[in-house]
Amino acid sequence: MTKSNSLVASWGWEILSVAGSASCLAALVGVLLGYDGKPIFTWHGVTLNSIVSLLSTASKAALLFAVGELVSQWKWILFTGHARPLMDFERIDSASRGLLGSLRLMWNCKKAWILRLGALIILLDVAVDPFSQQLVQLRQDLVYSEDRETILSSAGRYSKGSWFRQQILALDPSVVDPNGTLVTADADFSMQSAVLFGLDQPLEIVVQQGAFNCPTGNCTWPEYESLAICNKCVDITDKLERHTTNIGLYALLATDNPAASVTFGGNTALRLPNGLFIENDNGWVYNEDINEGANDGIYGAVMMTTLGTGNASKTVSMQDLDTLIWAMSMIRVTQDPTNSSAAWPSLPHSAMECALHYCINSYSAEVKSAILQENVTEVEDAVRAPDSWEPETFSEELRDDVRSSIAFSDYWSAIRRTDLSLISPANNTRYNISQPAVDGIGSYFGSTFAGDLQVFVMSDDNTTEWQLNGYYMTSGQVQYTPSTMQVLYSTEDLNDTFTSLATSMSNALRDGSDASFNGANRELVGEKGVLTTFYEIQWPWLSLHCASLVLGVLFFVLTLARNRSAPAWKSSSLAVMARGLQVQDVVHGAEYVKQMEGRAKTMRVTLIEKPLRNDQVEFDPLQTPYSEVTHIPR
Repeated sequence: MTKSNSLVASWGWEILSVAGSASCLAALVGVLLGYDGKPIFTWHGVTLNSIVSLLSTASKAALLFAVGELVSQWKWILFTGHARPLMDFERIDSASRGLLGSLRLMWNCKKAWILRLGALIILLDVAVDPFSQQLVQLRQDLVYSEDRETILSSAGRYSKGSWFRQQILALDPSVVDPNGTLVTADADFSMQSAVLFGLDQPLEIVVQQGAFNCPTGNCTWPEYESLAICNKCVDITDKLERHTTNIGLYALLATDNPAASVTFGGNTALRLPNGLFIENDNGWVYNEDINEGANDGIYGAVMMTTLGTGNASKTVSMQDLDTLIWAMSMIRVTQDPTNSSAAWPSLPHSAMECALHYCINSYSAEVKSAILQENVTEVEDAVRAPDSWEPETFSEELRDDVRSSIAFSDYWSAIRRTDLSLISPANNTRYNISQPAVDGIGSYFGSTFAGDLQVFVMSDDNTTEWQLNGYYMTSGQVQYTPSTMQVLYSTEDLNDTFTSLATSMSNALRDGSDASFNGANRELVGEKGVLTTFYEIQWPWLSLHCASLVLGVLFFVLTLARNRSAPAWKSSSLAVMARGLQVQDVVHGAEYVKQMEGRAKTMRVTLIEKPLRNDQVEFDPLQTPYSEVTHIPR
């Protein structure tokens, strides 16, 4: 028998066990690689954890069998040709059987480091099961797929609104009074509601009012463009001019006028280039009650004045907006937080101009946990189509400013017009607003954000008239016209307020847009996210499996290297019985295990003498007759 054949014959099962352990571990790695990051599955009640547990246990059991046999072989290695305490035989045999024996061996056989390596492998394999249970973890993530019910509204054309004109045969400025009312218009009620809602609510709440359907609470849509309303605010405080006046503005505006007979003089006014102004009595203290203390003899004060218009030429900083819906010039007076006795005209004051205009917005929208999140960007290069908003009649007779203006007029808005169109430069797409919508929204803003126009002619000023059409004041009690002045005066940030207003109007515009325009549907289909559970493999927990296998192979090699003289009897009980004659004197007469252990600790024995043959043949007690082993020539 050759040496390789002898090795296979003596250690065949152990070699197969180590190979089987490695194969199971490789299969385990393959399974984990295959399902890492994949959705969980259950096949007839079989789960991935079950497969992992099966392969891990099989790998562990196969390795433990081989290591146990190798540890047992060290009984014969150590007792061949050397006298040792017989108790070591018992300890090694106990270590090959499990955890406690391995712990005792680690403690008592400190010099036999190869043998202790085998005991360590047995100890490590005990911890393999908890490690394998940590291998497969679960994580949840959203998986998106297109869904026809996941929709978001966009606007290609908006046409809601009412528009009525008188039944006249002709519209001739030489015959008809330009100051008369020939047409009435009104915004759609949903748009009116959106204006008031946006004026009063913060942006984060307004955004959620957009119409969308997300069945799962997590959805996303591709970036898209839509007709919208944009806002713009400019600080024009530096445009204010100071004038000495004697108008007595608060007395003229007050509903209850306790100062009708008061003679005004030495007042100070602040005025903008478009004629909006604010005036108060010099010495008026903001923090004092009217006609009391420092304000004795002062019967009122104006805290804010406004001039609202749909005509860009009547604004200070919005004259370049050719799609202007409404602009508000505002002058506000506030208290001085650092000086409670500060008096007019030294009180803090500011002037702002905010505008709303038709535009095209680019939207990137998603819903997370049922909360709509939009990233909105105005398409800066969008332009008003030059061939839009064209009069259907009297085109040649109209002045250029009347022809191009979209501001609502009781007179000029009676002329029928084509849609107002905006063109997106990205794909030359048109976005339209019908005349009833344009005039209806313009008319509604005129009645909601402006009262009667108050005009004051100053004898020493031949420029723009001094004027206003909204105010917020006190004459002992707060007075204002129109009602929207309450919000505009109390808001801390006008830009935020107008942003919310524009967003709310854009929502109404998208929600109420025409069902289709230019072949495009207003409902944009998106993807819904379904919460899906995935496997997430924790690879570090596989380190113990790999370490045990590597150490097991190393232990196998080292054991075979040391096993040159001892027969390959391993854990054979027959081999132990065959060596009974060598130890019978040690344990003879002992009736209890403790007695036998006590004698074994002190008695040193040699179980097998080293054979003198040169080929160093290993003996298998199950195949080699005992007589051949015991009658070795000396």
